[in-house]
Amino acid sequence: MDRRLRSFVSWISVPLCVTLAVTGLSVFWPGIYWREKAGNAVGGLVSDYLDLLLILPTLIVTTVLARRGSLSAVLVWTGTLGYLAYNFMIYVFEVHFNVMFLPYCAVMGLSFYGLAGVREFLAPDEVAKTYSLGAPRRSIAVTFILLAATAAAGEVKEIVEALRKGQIPRGAAEAGQFTDPIHVLDLCFLLPALTIAAVMLLRRKQMGYVLAPVLSVVLIGISIEVPVMVVALFKKGLASDFAPAVSFGAAGVLVAALLGWYLYPKHRDAVVHSSIG
Repeated sequence: MDRRLRSFVSWISVPLCVTLAVTGLSVFWPGIYWREKAGNAVGGLVSDYLDLLLILPTLIVTTVLARRGSLSAVLVWTGTLGYLAYNFMIYVFEVHFNVMFLPYCAVMGLSFYGLAGVREFLAPDEVAKTYSLGAPRRSIAVTFILLAATAAAGEVKEIVEALRKGQIPRGAAEAGQFTDPIHVLDLCFLLPALTIAAVMLLRRKQMGYVLAPVLSVVLIGISIEVPVMVVALFKKGLASDFAPAVSFGAAGVLVAALLGWYLYPKHRDAVVHSSIG
């Protein structure tokens, strides 16, 4: 592993962990969401709790392991940055202006530049050599395509239905926004990325082996957040449909299982044994 990568991970992680911890302080100050609609306020607090209890520890652990030379830790770290960039894009454009605006921007900016910069040091050929042998390549590709197609169909249907009725999409209306940023993030970035990664995996392209674990971590983060959010809304009497929690939870379990299989050390052992033989 490039020694510069270890330094780069630290330079991004230290300020990112600090600013993420600052945004997580909202759990002790729920009034920060006083301008949001009830559902959005609950969603914001759920995200803050997950950031403090799950995402922040993940960043710390993967940073330490990456500094020790773990390639798997670097990939999970990169995926965590992808999740943060996705999530905090929603914070900066959907949450009403509040005292956390600058920390929101800091988390999103650090995550974005971390994603942009890690490509300079992370060699796709090294990742492919380490994980390609025995990896669930087709299973991950098919899962990515199915998830992307299902999500795109649902969101496009919601958008077309709103256009037909001369209204704005339900999600945007519930949030009191002009458009739904989740639609933008999914249709412009996440879902095309899943499709591209799937095609690369099926064609055995080196970059596909990098994108597979990174995007898997992003999906797992979203698949944890949505069910927890639905449960919280359900308990508050703000939601009646439990289906999203089930579907996202099931998708998260599947992707997590495939990621565990992908990163399992047997791949490294297999590569070593094959090179020795």
